[in-house]
Amino acid sequence: MSATVSLARGLKRWLANTEEDLRVACGRITRPFAADRSADRPELFEERPLDGDGRRLDERYGDFPLQCVSPGDGHYMHSFFDVPPVSVSGRFLLLSRIPFIWRLPLPGDSAELCVVDLENRSFRVVYRSQGWGMQLGINAHWHPASDDIIYCNDLIDGEGRAVVIDLAERTHRQLDGPLYAVGADGRHVYGPSLTRINHSQDGYGVPLPSRRSLQVPAGLSRDDGIWRTDVATGRRELLVSIHDLAAGLPDRERLRTAVTTLFHLKLNAAGDRFFQVMRHTGLPDRPFAVRSRLLGLDV
Repeated sequence: MSATVSLARGLKRWLANTEEDLRVACGRITRPFAADRSADRPELFEERPLDGDGRRLDERYGDFPLQCVSPGDGHYMHSFFDVPPVSVSGRFLLLSRIPFIWRLPLPGDSAELCVVDLENRSFRVVYRSQGWGMQLGINAHWHPASDDIIYCNDLIDGEGRAVVIDLAERTHRQLDGPLYAVGADGRHVYGPSLTRINHSQDGYGVPLPSRRSLQVPAGLSRDDGIWRTDVATGRRELLVSIHDLAAGLPDRERLRTAVTTLFHLKLNAAGDRFFQVMRHTGLPDRPFAVRSRLLGLDV
């Protein structure tokens, strides 16, 4: 790729980021007036009828009946396309209700974790989180074998960390590490840093005061990488560092002057292998571009 094309793409990305910064700045102005927040804040675990807003559908798509299964009182989304929003029994649907869709969230903006009962056609708000983004919502996951346990993210002491919610006990518990994927048996959660993940693309981590506040040093970090957190104890461990991930790469010497961050992490069905997307900016040959690569690893 020519330097001219690389510069043009970098400029386009910079302009897009500038537009988003303006939106966030406007959001700071409107926040004291609650111009983009929902006034309806139900009590946690309060059950409400799903059909009270008149959104029941009586339509068909070929041989399949269609039903509206999200409330009509806000903006609802589930997580990434490969994260099942329906519980293991098929009865419950997991959704994030976000307070606005016109700008990125700031620290202090809360989204709500909602559980829809598809059998009783009711829904509950079960948790409020400040750790959400426009791409994944609260990034909520069901336990692989339970209708009662949910994992999601929150912004805790300025850091994106996982939370475990017990619907039966109506309790939640904070973990030390970030959540991007849940192990096949539900005993561990895995993820890269949820603050640094937004360095190359917004919407996948947790809110930051501003884009300019995200400072990621160049080089291959020995202290950051893929974290594995034990759900029972809540303790995290650095499964593999960015430095070690890059150790076998043919261009690792070139990466020493670039900024390297981790993006998507996905586990296989057995939970014994995963892939990790690694991204680089500031490369000597492509200083204005984002270069991505896919790494496969054993757990």
